[in-house]
Amino acid sequence: MEFETETYLHVVYTSAQAVLATTLVLLIGYIIAGTRVYGPDTALGLRRISNTLLLPALVISIVGSTTSIQSIKSYWPIIAWTLFAHASSLLVAYVVFYWLFGLPGWIVEALSINNLTAFPLLVLSGMSLSAGLMAHIKNDNLPEVDRIDASVSQLARGLNYILVNAFVSEIARTIIVRFLLPKSIPAIKLPLDEEEDVSITPNSEHSTITPSASNPTAPVSDNEQTPLLASFESPPNYSATPNIAPSDNRPEGIYSKVNPLVLSGIVALMLAFIPKVQSAVFGSIGDGGLIGGTVGSTLGFLGSSFAVLELLGAGGGLRFGESLTKDEKPLGAVLSISFWRFAVLPALSITFAYLLKHHTAVSIQDPILYVVLTLTTLTPALLPISRSITSYQTQAYLRSYFVLPFITSFALAASVAVSGRGVSFESRVDWGSTSKKALGGGIAGAAAMIVQVLTLMPLRTVMNYQYRFGGSIKQAWNNLFGDGGFPRLYAGLPAALFQGPLSRFGDTAANAGILALLESVDLPVLVKTIGASAASATFRMTLTPIDALKTTQQTQGGVAGLRLLKERIKEFGVSSLWWGALATAAATFVGHYPWFATYNWLSEVIPHSHSLISKLARQALIGFSASVVSDTSSNSLRVLKTYRQVHEGDIGYIAAAKSIVATEGLTGLFGRGLRTRILTNGLQGLLFSVLWKLFADLIAGKGDE
Repeated sequence: MEFETETYLHVVYTSAQAVLATTLVLLIGYIIAGTRVYGPDTALGLRRISNTLLLPALVISIVGSTTSIQSIKSYWPIIAWTLFAHASSLLVAYVVFYWLFGLPGWIVEALSINNLTAFPLLVLSGMSLSAGLMAHIKNDNLPEVDRIDASVSQLARGLNYILVNAFVSEIARTIIVRFLLPKSIPAIKLPLDEEEDVSITPNSEHSTITPSASNPTAPVSDNEQTPLLASFESPPNYSATPNIAPSDNRPEGIYSKVNPLVLSGIVALMLAFIPKVQSAVFGSIGDGGLIGGTVGSTLGFLGSSFAVLELLGAGGGLRFGESLTKDEKPLGAVLSISFWRFAVLPALSITFAYLLKHHTAVSIQDPILYVVLTLTTLTPALLPISRSITSYQTQAYLRSYFVLPFITSFALAASVAVSGRGVSFESRVDWGSTSKKALGGGIAGAAAMIVQVLTLMPLRTVMNYQYRFGGSIKQAWNNLFGDGGFPRLYAGLPAALFQGPLSRFGDTAANAGILALLESVDLPVLVKTIGASAASATFRMTLTPIDALKTTQQTQGGVAGLRLLKERIKEFGVSSLWWGALATAAATFVGHYPWFATYNWLSEVIPHSHSLISKLARQALIGFSASVVSDTSSNSLRVLKTYRQVHEGDIGYIAAAKSIVATEGLTGLFGRGLRTRILTNGLQGLLFSVLWKLFADLIAGKGDE
């Protein structure tokens, strides 16, 4: 493929596809683990098989087939970076986050370089499908014999570096845990119920709480006695943890003494010193390390399935601990994990890659190596292979995984730009024009929204009342009107006047700004709108407390709603104001994307008009069509959001859905308040499209055209 210069944003877009596809595998594992067919126990079994059989097979087939005595010296950058990142992460996690900030002990293993190895393997494999992206990190210093199939050679070297990183990390963890540091963080004594039986195992350093028949699921402490570093052959030890099954303990025999990853890495490196054996198993090094022979083919087949099965198992493993009490919110742990793993370490790795590129001998420079340095730091934390994880720990891991698609793509693209060539940070975007479009569109949207709030507030109140309690439009109207007359329909007006224009400002500014920003990038309009939808969803999450105040007052009444919020804050804390934030973001994305996708597409296909009347009629048609598509797509999410947001207690989304389905069936979940919403949003779409375009033209100085 001919080499072409690309903009940084285009590389971000290409990288994001590989990251999102890999994250989707994690998500699929998490979703299907909640079904009867594939439960958390199956996920646990998948991870054990993956790490004890498939990963060693992959290490031997990749490292063993591509490593030679001469090439071993090229591993020193990945080894040096792995040891530095591991040591610095351990120090920061143990000293700063554990001792200083008082976060749970398991935060040490989450912040250290305990990578979910399957993640970078699958991301790199996805990146290799883009010839344009891989062309930026092509190694022109390779011998001619290695350039026969550049893409295969690149991928093989990249996978090799990732596995060497995992191998070195595992050795470092083993040495640190067994020889240099105490076995575990000091335990925190837990209050025990009278019916619980506390047993001390003679050969163990910790006690376990054996749940009685009356208490089969004793809650696990969030500050458990956790090993500093966890690996797959040694699940975490807890000071107080349910003794669920003997399989949670480390197996007896040679398996408890030998780490499969370390052993397979040693075997793979030994093959480099026995070329005849290596050639007999895998074929010659000169043909790019193609798998040859029965043993090599078998190892390659087993290893190729490791990444997918490991990610499915990791996603399913997050189901453990969900049923336990959620007394603490994992915000601090999520921010700590995300900040260190996805911000600090990538910045350091890109700096390290830049220094290597400009201050080392040309003969050992390999752009794919530099990208791997960053990719291995952008990997999610390794979830312990154990049933004994807390709800707090599960939620922190799960929510930190959500950060991946938003941060990893930008950092990975920056790594490609710094490590390779042909990526331009110069933008052809007219930032002045972009800012004006975003600001003008946002102000126009906010102004249009004020008019809508004042005119359509009664219908909005009826709709939210239906979302919470169900019933027809007539029933909801009669109940509300009987509760306080016409003023009852405007309960929550101050919050609505503040939240409505502000949220609409963010929506329209994101749409106008992102489309202007990506104007120079050759992407379909529907794809560009995804960026605007994601920006809008993130912005809407910050306004969740205001939305909670407005919705609660609409459904419960002005005074009663305010009283309910105060009681909930007193019982559950300020974080309860963000209940429904995830559903808000999901509903905003699911509703925002179809709305603007329909709006933008119809704006392109419907001819423009020049007279004022035809112009407004065109905008009204586009707005109504967009609203119908959006409402139908997102209604069920908004029902769940409202139900959780205004509920007296802490009810989860699944429990809320089950409660609605139990009383009204699936029709209630997907259709509750839908007619009112279509009517309300249809009128709002008409008003918004007409007023937004009118105000936008006035702001842009085109009102008289």
